[in-house]
Amino acid sequence: KACTVFDVDRAYSARVDVRACSDPTCQRSAGPDLGDIGVFNLNNFTLVTHALFSKYDSQFSNSETTFHAFIASMRDEYQTYQSPHAFMSEDLFRTCWFSFMNLQTCSDSFKCTECGDHPDVVIADGVTVAFQKRRRTSKLRPPTCV
Repeated sequence: KACTVFDVDRAYSARVDVRACSDPTCQRSAGPDLGDIGVFNLNNFTLVTHALFSKYDSQFSNSETTFHAFIASMRDEYQTYQSPHAFMSEDLFRTCWFSFMNLQTCSDSFKCTECGDHPDVVIADGVTVAFQKRRRTSKLRPPTCV
């Protein structure tokens, strides 16, 4: 199946092997998990390199880059490097990002020397990640929930 792979400086056309669903009434197909080679397969049409997600993560962590600003800078980079495909839309990148993050194991290494792993109170100096209300799922909880 034809797909587009989005990387840090360009997007390119590729093909991905898919297997049709065994239910004859279903039009869906299953594609490969490409995580071992550093690629996130959103839907067999849109594939994103882990390096691109790392680039956004780095920019967000170091300078609080918004989705909108990141998309704008990526569009400029794709033009600079004469990518055969334009960078994806803001909505598609946001979908890819949250889908990818949903698969990640997120934890911290905080441990109080007196209280252990789960102190009653944690005081932090700021929050770097927030979720829009429309992105809320049944699994999403604030860090203060136990």
